[in-house]
Amino acid sequence: MVRINISVSEDFLLKVDKYKGIKNVNRSKFFIDAAENYFRIIDDELDFNNRIKAMESLFKTREELKKYFKDKNIDVVEEIKKIREDRMLRIGEAVIGKTNGVKWVFSKGRI
Repeated sequence: MVRINISVSEDFLLKVDKYKGIKNVNRSKFFIDAAENYFRIIDDELDFNNRIKAMESLFKTREELKKYFKDKNIDVVEEIKKIREDRMLRIGEAVIGKTNGVKWVFSKGRI
């Protein structure tokens, strides 16, 4: 284990001591737990931003497909769903093995 030194105000240290007492942990454990919780918050923000970027990319792809198929009677959203379903079926086959024609549903937390 590595030892570090940090500088905090007396008021902050009093607050830390109050809450570490409530949690019944020492200062080191309190700061480690606080940092771990903050890491999770940052990871959640990064995940959210990645989902936003993925959605933006999907919308851009949809608009590009609309331009390409503008004179054809094709539902772009339905075509994207088919591509996703095919990809998930291939992933299911790779992970689970042969599907024997069973269609796996990988949405809304169900398989």
